[in-house]
Amino acid sequence: MTENGKGHNAWPYTDVPVNIVGWAVKNRSTLQWTDNSVDIHTGILDSGGAPQ
Repeated sequence: MTENGKGHNAWPYTDVPVNIVGWAVKNRSTLQWTDNSVDIHTGILDSGGAPQ
């Protein structure tokens, strides 16, 4: 959401730090790694079938 170091379309931030603490997937085989570096939640789906 940044353009030339400034917020795009009135977006007030030029940087948003993020920490990934887990992944939600329908099927574990869709991920391309096998270690346990991040929590992986499988098979927990919402009413539309999307992983949560």
